[in-house]
Amino acid sequence: AHTVGRCHPHFSGFNGPWTLTPLTFANTYFVDMMNKTWVWDGNQHNAADATMMLASDLNLLNDTSTRAWVEAYAEDESLFFDHFARAFNKLGELGARGLAAVNLDWSLTEWRQPPLTGGAYELKQGLLLTWDPADDTDMVVVTLTLNAEVGWLALAVSASGRMIDEHRSKAIVGTPSGLLKRTLNVKDVTSPELSAVIDDVQDLQNASFTRADGETTIRFTYPLAWFRQYTPVNEERVWLIFAHGPRENPAAPFSYHGLNRGQAQVPNFGARVASSSPPPPSPPESDNLNLQISNKLRLTVTVHDDHTATATLTLSETVPWLGFAVSHSGRMVLPEASRAVVGTPTGVLKRRLRAKDLTSVSRSTEVELNQDLIDSSFVSIDGVSTLRFRTTVDWFKQFANGASDVWFLYAHGELGLATGAFGFHGQNKGSVFVPSFVPSDTPDAFPPSPSPPRSPALQNFKSLADGRLQVSWETEANDAIHFLIHVDTSASWLAMAVSEEGRMVLPNPSSSVIGNTNGVVKATLIAQNPESVEHTLLVDSEQNLIDASFTRGDSYAELSFTISRDWVNKFDPKDDPWFIWAYGPENAQTFGYHGPRRDNFRIDRDLLGLPPATPASPPTASPPPPVAKPPPPPPPPSPRATTPITDYCSESITYRVAECYVSLESLEEPEFDDKYTDYANMRQLTAEYRVAWTVEGDASDGIISMMLQARTTGWVGFGLMGEKVGHGMINTDIWMGNVIDGVVAVHDTWSNSVAMPLKDIDFGHEEDLYDVSGYEENGITTLMFKRSLKVSDDWDYTIVEGDMPVVYSWSRQNKDALSYYHGPTRGFDTLVFIEPTDLSWIWLIALPIVGTVMLMIILFCFVDRIRSRRLRQMAEQRFNEIRQQVNKHVDGAQPRMCFGMALVTAFDFMESGKLVSHEELRNQGKIKMLDTHSQAKSLAKEFSIIFISHQWLSWTKPDPEGVHFKCIVNALRALSKRFNFELEKTYVWVDYCSIPQGNSLLQQLAISDLSEYAALASYFVVVVPPARHVDTHTICNKESYQARGWCRLEQFAKACTGYTQNMFICSGADTREFTPYVSEERQWKMLALQVLEGQFSCCQRTENHTKLDPTLGELECDKDLLKPALLRIYMNAIIRLPDCPLRTQLLENERNIFPDDRFDSDIMMAMREKFDECMVEKSSQHSDGTQEENQILEAVQSPRRITLFSSRAASL
Repeated sequence: AHTVGRCHPHFSGFNGPWTLTPLTFANTYFVDMMNKTWVWDGNQHNAADATMMLASDLNLLNDTSTRAWVEAYAEDESLFFDHFARAFNKLGELGARGLAAVNLDWSLTEWRQPPLTGGAYELKQGLLLTWDPADDTDMVVVTLTLNAEVGWLALAVSASGRMIDEHRSKAIVGTPSGLLKRTLNVKDVTSPELSAVIDDVQDLQNASFTRADGETTIRFTYPLAWFRQYTPVNEERVWLIFAHGPRENPAAPFSYHGLNRGQAQVPNFGARVASSSPPPPSPPESDNLNLQISNKLRLTVTVHDDHTATATLTLSETVPWLGFAVSHSGRMVLPEASRAVVGTPTGVLKRRLRAKDLTSVSRSTEVELNQDLIDSSFVSIDGVSTLRFRTTVDWFKQFANGASDVWFLYAHGELGLATGAFGFHGQNKGSVFVPSFVPSDTPDAFPPSPSPPRSPALQNFKSLADGRLQVSWETEANDAIHFLIHVDTSASWLAMAVSEEGRMVLPNPSSSVIGNTNGVVKATLIAQNPESVEHTLLVDSEQNLIDASFTRGDSYAELSFTISRDWVNKFDPKDDPWFIWAYGPENAQTFGYHGPRRDNFRIDRDLLGLPPATPASPPTASPPPPVAKPPPPPPPPSPRATTPITDYCSESITYRVAECYVSLESLEEPEFDDKYTDYANMRQLTAEYRVAWTVEGDASDGIISMMLQARTTGWVGFGLMGEKVGHGMINTDIWMGNVIDGVVAVHDTWSNSVAMPLKDIDFGHEEDLYDVSGYEENGITTLMFKRSLKVSDDWDYTIVEGDMPVVYSWSRQNKDALSYYHGPTRGFDTLVFIEPTDLSWIWLIALPIVGTVMLMIILFCFVDRIRSRRLRQMAEQRFNEIRQQVNKHVDGAQPRMCFGMALVTAFDFMESGKLVSHEELRNQGKIKMLDTHSQAKSLAKEFSIIFISHQWLSWTKPDPEGVHFKCIVNALRALSKRFNFELEKTYVWVDYCSIPQGNSLLQQLAISDLSEYAALASYFVVVVPPARHVDTHTICNKESYQARGWCRLEQFAKACTGYTQNMFICSGADTREFTPYVSEERQWKMLALQVLEGQFSCCQRTENHTKLDPTLGELECDKDLLKPALLRIYMNAIIRLPDCPLRTQLLENERNIFPDDRFDSDIMMAMREKFDECMVEKSSQHSDGTQEENQILEAVQSPRRITLFSSRAASL
């Protein structure tokens, strides 16, 4: 039965434990076999909790003869234990005789275990790993060489390339002291010895550590199985981790590695020589998907018989990393995190795309715990990069839309951006939509090819998006163009736009035609906002569409419209126009965010019937300079070309722009004028942009006068970015203006996205700029305006004191339209519009005050230091005095008595007829005085001693009416009858008879011996007959008895002996009212531990010592007299009685026994110090005792020492 243990893949090929408690011998194996659901994975049966069963295990259920035993053992664990013990005993006695020898033909297995091959792998630059087979075919000689002298060098084998995951990596660490095997237990940068624990078994062979000539090398011989303990049987790549100490300090011992670490999936580690009889090769498999994504990138997917598929991504470029992902909708993160496989030179890992973070790839791509890739590799060499991996078919299916459509993502690094490391991809990414592709369980199921494009109904045709979308058009006689857009999916909406540079918003908003089931409209794209589509477009006031329609079928959607040719030619009449297409998902009902379903394209001008590009006219502002002879004729037209040429008539260089000659002098930048001198402050932000300002008034009602100047004849902008600085165009208060034909306009705008800012006044906000003026001279635009410092509009920022982040920009192409994109002519800076208030004068006043205060503090600290030292000395002196007092009253070495034990015979007690005082009985010669503990102990062996505990019924007399005396006599007779002893051989101890009443010092000594009296007593009787207190006239019974402090003390003393079976309660003359003490309620008995919380006559008669007693005057509190006795009783019980059954309750209720208002920290500390001293002596005496005794001593001693040290530190 596999009731203990687990399988290891590097030994058997199976992996996992049989039960969740593999180190506990129980019947869990049979219980799990009967109750869990087991799933076959082709190799073993697995349960949801990661436990496993072999096929042979579950066959026990299939055989009726063995199933009965499985059911029996699962139901009765003791039966399984009994049968296992018998079988094991029989095997141990009889041995294993009668086994037959079997001759094995090892030649049949030669091809399975051929000799190992050696190899080398550069883990990182400057770190080389080599391995060679040893004489034994299962041993390898490993050498790790680093091209630097370091303090230590290490190599570890890992399950996933990480130090600690579900497995703990195993490491070999080399230092100048030698090589040690370690287990990576936890990540602790402060203590490497805790993070890498030394193994118990150190069996490395030929291990060495050398450091010389600028190199550090470790070399050792070890079994191959150690390296492959986390590697599947059919996998030849091994995850290895490497690390070393700091280079700058080679003499440093084993310490934290810092950044000097890494991991690599080493190929062919443990590979063997090719066999002469290899297993038959698998039949060739054809590709289920062969897709040319771009001219450089190809994807192939092949499905295998074992429900797995192999994906190969080939890129015609050498890159540091290559990634492939399955996506929900073609986006990385939304609406669900995509699942990716990323290959780097260090290996191939499955990752989860959880966020977009350009600064930290580890936060944006999380490594998954389940690394179940098969045959994974990444190779990038000679201009070709290939990522290949094999995983389950379900991995490709996890985001399948509808029946069979999938989205794939791809990305790669760039050598110039991140050499040799996984980092941000930049623009090297994309997505591809594959319709009707879901790998099935069999390789015969090929995805059908995309449906052929619809035959164009119009004259011209263009196929886009891998044939899924077609655009056709034809020109009409009335200077219009008819467009028909068809997409091979039931899109919720379909749109086409004309753009300036193929982008939606920048540099100028695109004009689009959008169709859905509600109709077709023409709108302007003014912003990019996926969360709020209504803010991204503005419906045009002129809807000049003709015959516009939108059709949506089960598997397609079409948009048809006719529009003026000017719509196509609106942006650049000299070049081929740009267009954008987009459509919505099938499950959407209205117009919304398109996601990745968009792209741009261009159409030749001649195919659209547009006139050819017209050459630009020469500029008139700067005529060509005079030359000695006419310039040579211009070359043939070359649109948009800019080429330096030489003027043969002079030495100056001119430039040819299109067909126009411009002199060098005309290209000189104009100079700014001195208008800034009218303002108090000026800042030259760049060589082309300056800003000047003047602040008038205070921050509450002041104004600011602004001047903006830029080298442009187009628009100029300036903005406040507020407190939360982010993207310069998001949540920014922007002032934009221009000068057109001498007319100056400056607008207060707000930007909430990367698009053209919105005018405040158009959206219900206030226009805060006034006194607007400006001019345009010499190619420089100057804008001037005023604004209040403090504003209440949420689309404006108040100008405050100190630094304020700003953004500025201007039109780079001298465009007056505010919607024209600025391009690179923009920047960020920080300006101080209002200087912070000068508070330096405060220091002139505060400095002397601060100096005086500091001097007083120093003087106070000096005096306080002297005072503290004196207080510590006084505290130490007081503590020594208390320690002497405690030692005087507590002696843990052997039992002793301070006063002795005074007893009276039962016959004399009964003959007296009442309770008689100790002094009177002593004078009558009826007191049996035992001076030592040994005398009392000898007497207790021959005679019975009865301890009587009762409540006094008067302030001065214990039993003025003889009620208790009668009950005591009844108790003596009942005990004699029950336990069959003679009263003539019986002694009685009663407080009034046995404790001195006249001398308080002797009384205190006798009280301190209560624990010894109670321990020596044969029987302990609580006398509680119903009675009335003579002075207070209150009823006295069992409850009032338990409330008295002296009564609690006597019970506490007996309880500290640990023996409560001979304690009784007598509540009357009837024998039925004579009951065992242990039968009482636990809550009633627990009150006996709270001695000082009980009632005392001295406190009742003086109202807690706030008044004088009418008869005796000032009384000393009995609680103070009981403190030494209470300490001695408790300490003697804890120290001398390790087997006391009430020990746990005494320790747990220490705070109730010793309340803080009576026992300060010094007394408790002295008590615990004495306790420790006695326990150390006790421990040495019991060093040869039983294991149980030693455990008790250790359990009691350890926490008390901790309490002592902590209390001592707190007191001092």
